[in-house]
Amino acid sequence: MAKALKQRNWEFCTEPTSRKNEDFKASCKNPCEYDFPAILNALVDVSNEEEQAEPAPEQAPPKKKSRARSVVAECLFYLILIIVIAAAFTVLGGNGNMPRSLFGYAASTVLTGSMQSELPKGSLILTRRVDPAALAVDDNITFLNADNTTTTHKIVGVYENYDGTALRAFVTQGTENGMADDDVVMADNVVGKVVWHSPALGKAVNYVKGNALFIGVITMLVIGFAIALRMFIKSGKKQPGVV
Repeated sequence: MAKALKQRNWEFCTEPTSRKNEDFKASCKNPCEYDFPAILNALVDVSNEEEQAEPAPEQAPPKKKSRARSVVAECLFYLILIIVIAAAFTVLGGNGNMPRSLFGYAASTVLTGSMQSELPKGSLILTRRVDPAALAVDDNITFLNADNTTTTHKIVGVYENYDGTALRAFVTQGTENGMADDDVVMADNVVGKVVWHSPALGKAVNYVKGNALFIGVITMLVIGFAIALRMFIKSGKKQPGVV
């Protein structure tokens, strides 16, 4: 700005009324009478020129990563919620204590410590319906007992033709028990083979089972609040001028 004003120096000096010298412009110092309106206008012009010369500040790139993380976290939350509710739904059972099957899979919880070393008490276990001919020793299976309850134990022996019936049967045992179960398990009574288990989800499912109504109401309130909050935020972004 100083350089620009220096170039315009002669526009601000006027000859004093007492001196009319052709060399006045070369020696114009203190005696000069300045045209202050012209100075102000020049200052404004120079300031505008410098503002136009300055490059526009770079706009920060949109926060795509934070937005993506938010979406992933929200989807993960709802996915876990759905899994827990679906697991609780199947664990509640259909007929008697028989787990309800969904697409060939059934969920149940371990009630005792007979399989503690592999399936801790309270764990949620997921079984898959399989062909009994595919089962082998060391497979963990859930089977139906004579009293319509279910048990999950390990296969320790197989009968290919049990008692001349041409049917397969299995000898089972809990890993923490000292001997095999008294009764053999006929192939028709096998609910499924254990394919996955989780102690943490088992605790969550057991809690949901004991507080099904309360959890259902709270879940619906949370989902409703989340949807309403999202709609409110979106409406605020569409109308930035509205307070």
